[in-house]
Amino acid sequence: MGKRKRAKKIKTKKIKEYLYLDNKEINSILAQFEDGIPQVIQNVRQSGINNSHTVGHKNDYTGKMGAKFLAEAEGSYSRENNESNNESASEMSQEAISTVYDDYAVDIVTKLLEDHKLLKLTTKQSEGAYVQLSSHFTLIDPSSMGAIFDKDAAKELMNYGTSGDLDGAIEGIQLLTNFGKLVSNLFPDSILIQTKNALSIGKKEYFRMNAAQLRMLTFSKRKITIVGKIESIIKSEHIDVTQSMEKVTPKEIPQLFSHLGFFFLHTFAAIKPEDILIKPLAIYFE
Repeated sequence: MGKRKRAKKIKTKKIKEYLYLDNKEINSILAQFEDGIPQVIQNVRQSGINNSHTVGHKNDYTGKMGAKFLAEAEGSYSRENNESNNESASEMSQEAISTVYDDYAVDIVTKLLEDHKLLKLTTKQSEGAYVQLSSHFTLIDPSSMGAIFDKDAAKELMNYGTSGDLDGAIEGIQLLTNFGKLVSNLFPDSILIQTKNALSIGKKEYFRMNAAQLRMLTFSKRKITIVGKIESIIKSEHIDVTQSMEKVTPKEIPQLFSHLGFFFLHTFAAIKPEDILIKPLAIYFE
């Protein structure tokens, strides 16, 4: 009996789920490396070539139509069909190229930063450092938390199948709503992601999920990966509002709002001194 062929092992491929991407910052970094953008363009061109294989496909109706009709109509009909295929394939190819450029550029950027020893994997870094951190997380969407809260409607709905101190629950939700309004005013158009020893402040428009989809992440136990730049480090005086207000001068009034914002995050979200503040470039699960 012949030997059985061993089953070929298939290498498991990890698919990243991108939640956030700041294309402007990614492109800015690529532009500062000589080989960054050419590497992405080469990959994009390859994608375009692969997609173009479907262009110009022609349906053959020989045998289904009369020979005389086919002879008269084949030229014009085939040309119209090919033009339609070309246009459709071109649109699909362009869409695929855009996606490849957006997501693949992140891999190129992280590789270039690693090669130049500019990408750090811990939070113990100085301001201006690029970091890639993987951690469990808490997501804070201030605008959703600060949405208009109707006490009476909530109490009526919670009466169904709910036991316990409803008034206490309602007051707790109202407190969170008020907190959300304050933080939303202090961090407008932003979504905050708290990870171990770090807080990332991302632009809402760069997230690939809407508010309802982001709420699903509340129950996620996965670790999130954040590639970003450390903009500053929280110090004890940044979250001590009383100390800040006692020493504030007219020149320092604009900074008072920043102190208030981080004071509330310290009170409700356990942000603490020596935590780093990150401007994210990309956020994803893998």
